Amino acid sequence: MVSIRFMRVLGLCGCFLAAVSATAYEMPPFVKQIVDPGQAPWGKQLADLDGDGFVDIVEGGGYVNMQNVYWYRYPDWAKFQIGTVGGDDDLQVGDINGDGAPDVVVNGGIYWYANPRGSGGDVTAPWTRHTIDAGLNTHDLALGDIDRDGKVDVVTRGAGDSGPTYILFQNGPDDWTRVQLTNAPIGEGTALGDIDRDGKLDIAANGYWLRQPANPRTDAWAKYDFGAWASMAAVGLADINRDGRLDVFLAPSETGAGILAWFEAPEDPAVDPWTRHDIMAAEDLHRFHLVDMNRDGELDIAFGEMHQSPLKRLGVLYNNGAGTSWTLDVFSTGGAHNIAVGDVGNDGDLDILSANWNVSAPDGGAINVWINQLDPDITAPAVAITAPANDAVVSGTVEVAADASDNAGVAGVQFRVDDAALGEEDVAAPYAVTWDTDFVATGTHTLRAVARDTAGNITTSTLVTVRVARPKMAAARQWRYYGPRR
Repeated sequence: MVSIRFMRVLGLCGCFLAAVSATAYEMPPFVKQIVDPGQAPWGKQLADLDGDGFVDIVEGGGYVNMQNVYWYRYPDWAKFQIGTVGGDDDLQVGDINGDGAPDVVVNGGIYWYANPRGSGGDVTAPWTRHTIDAGLNTHDLALGDIDRDGKVDVVTRGAGDSGPTYILFQNGPDDWTRVQLTNAPIGEGTALGDIDRDGKLDIAANGYWLRQPANPRTDAWAKYDFGAWASMAAVGLADINRDGRLDVFLAPSETGAGILAWFEAPEDPAVDPWTRHDIMAAEDLHRFHLVDMNRDGELDIAFGEMHQSPLKRLGVLYNNGAGTSWTLDVFSTGGAHNIAVGDVGNDGDLDILSANWNVSAPDGGAINVWINQLDPDITAPAVAITAPANDAVVSGTVEVAADASDNAGVAGVQFRVDDAALGEEDVAAPYAVTWDTDFVATGTHTLRAVARDTAGNITTSTLVTVRVARPKMAAARQWRYYGPRR
């Protein structure tokens, strides 16, 4: 029986298969912050690259970036290039060389980029690229210490519906061994976890799992089927019903219409039958994450359907308890490709990074951060004009500058002269504009800076008064704007 008592987005009749109910508290609102329009990257992740305690954005690949890989620094989202190769279909972050700084692993050939911070370098400068396996062009990337030797290995699978599964064992940062798992069917969709509870990482895929043998480099990985599924899937692992066993979640990633479902792991996952639980109809659901989005102690499903799907949903399925029923909250119908989840701004709840894979998408392929408002940010930013000084006498071209800060992030600073906007809002630090005082009247004028944070809180600076002397023209025009200074 399907019971839908609350749904934020209408027009989804017939798409829900599990019973649902909700309260307003269980479904926090999300506010979109546009980081960079028109990028359409394929690989996307959130990680603290510069070591300031806040997660940054990593992205790469696609028709706009091509093979370039970039990162965006929180909170001003300044953009820096990591390298010129990779990010084709996936991108993952992990400490490959064990120096304490997160590195970036890309495909299109499998490479990793060394974070300069680990060796005391400048993280904003280009990173050094290292080859893992230049001969592989795959779809999925998953990182984990497969052979328990203390080094991060790479599991990769696919490209399209014709890709084998490989493990790239790390012998050292520049020495890797490729092992193909020949009994794994072609396809895409990979997740790592200890399915049989023996202390070793196994591999879950579309309708089967592979058990790690005694020697994962040389011995065969036994294959166990738990359900029929199409060859291309999004895959996740979590103990959703808290019975101590990892359950498998599957969604149709690039095969058109299908079902988002979870398979309940039995006591013996190799012998006993798995129980299938259908959640909802879905289409082109390329990536999901099993995370607690509303801090109620239950794992929810943050998901995104690609822009070519009919519904193009980005949202959360809230777990009403042990995976027995779910509440659907859709906060965008613009589509999403490889979403990532992390606490942007360190406010204690999880946010969603999204972007479509093509600029033909409804949002033009913008990189967006969807800010979770479970704990709404009511702290206003701080802002103060730093130049010119109060009571200064100015003439000619003058720099007007301000310092601005916020607990979650400054979205922009708007300068004002005599309560009129001085050009456009400056959206990146340092916050400054140039003001040609030759085009205003002689005498006293006032300056203000208005700061806006990512939650929409606004602060206006203390008024600064200046006196303009020696005008060159009459005051027919009140000011001239030359744009933000960089």
